[in-house]
Amino acid sequence: MKNTFCDASMYPEFAKKVKECRKKLKLTQGEIANKIGCSRQMYNRLEQGYPPIMQYADKLAEILGEEIFSVFSFDVRKYSKERILIYAVIFGVSYEEIAKVIDSTAQYTQAYLEKNTSGYLLQYRSGWDRLFPHMEMIQSARRIGKNSIEVVVDGTRYVLVNQIKTASRERDSIWNLIGKIKQPEDLEKSEELYS
Repeated sequence: MKNTFCDASMYPEFAKKVKECRKKLKLTQGEIANKIGCSRQMYNRLEQGYPPIMQYADKLAEILGEEIFSVFSFDVRKYSKERILIYAVIFGVSYEEIAKVIDSTAQYTQAYLEKNTSGYLLQYRSGWDRLFPHMEMIQSARRIGKNSIEVVVDGTRYVLVNQIKTASRERDSIWNLIGKIKQPEDLEKSEELYS
């Protein structure tokens, strides 16, 4: 399967863009790291051209501007692991189905998606489009607090909770559907994720 995500040669270009935007705003690496919630060392690696830390993509865009993603061929945030896991729950897509698309095993795919690692399955963009053909039915998705998300699909509101299990140093991120309500209601303290 063709890798439609940027190859490693794009990371230095992304790093350069991030660094330019940070300097334009007269912010230090430490200040950006604090704002996005990672260590200065991890942020420094990003500016050195190592693979981007996509779990911080939305926060980086808020601080540095959407232009930092202009080097990529598509919106990398649209295919974040969090979103893939949420869609899999809502549309009833199994790890086995995802594994077939990316030519992997269900066990590896599940372990990969549930671990908070910085590697990606994002390169299989065309695969996600096949797995989730009804993505256009998603009207909005927004975070409710820290560990839950509300997604409105074709007039139905789905509420999902992220149950994070910690074993030694590893964290498993598991999204569970806890509610399905026909007419969405306004919720306080929610922030738009994707719309």
